[in-house]
Amino acid sequence: PQEVVENIVDFISFFDDIKILEPSGGRGAFMKAISKRIKEEGILRAELYYCEIDEYNVMLIEADEDLKDWKRIGSDFLKLSDNIKFDLIVANPPFKDDKKHLVKMASLLNKRGSGCVSDIYCILPSKWKVQDSEYGWKDPYPALFQPFEEDFTFYYTSETLGK
Repeated sequence: PQEVVENIVDFISFFDDIKILEPSGGRGAFMKAISKRIKEEGILRAELYYCEIDEYNVMLIEADEDLKDWKRIGSDFLKLSDNIKFDLIVANPPFKDDKKHLVKMASLLNKRGSGCVSDIYCILPSKWKVQDSEYGWKDPYPALFQPFEEDFTFYYTSETLGK
């Protein structure tokens, strides 16, 4: 839902010369919210990229005037070269391949020491909310990001939507 997308985008700090990727563009919900915030904050230079595998969604994105600054850099995000790096990745990845997508996102971020933000913001399925009676909520895949823990900050929401 658009409300969830806007809540996530509200947490993001944007800056000039930021390089952003939306790895699963869909119908452009995150892309529209990001474009709006960039304009509101007066960001002068931003490189905006997306991937989308569904050609109908690509047609919708390309026809949307609000998304004219976004460039498609591939269809299958998981096949992108690890040589291209981003400061920020914002996504609603396919839930069936969430772990694969998250590891790929981590491989595409600039290293934190390069003077950039290096953040991932995304929506994840409710399985990421695992109740631990002693500590409250915990990450069900704690080892997933250990190789990257010094390189970026990972933010996610795991909303229970619908039934």
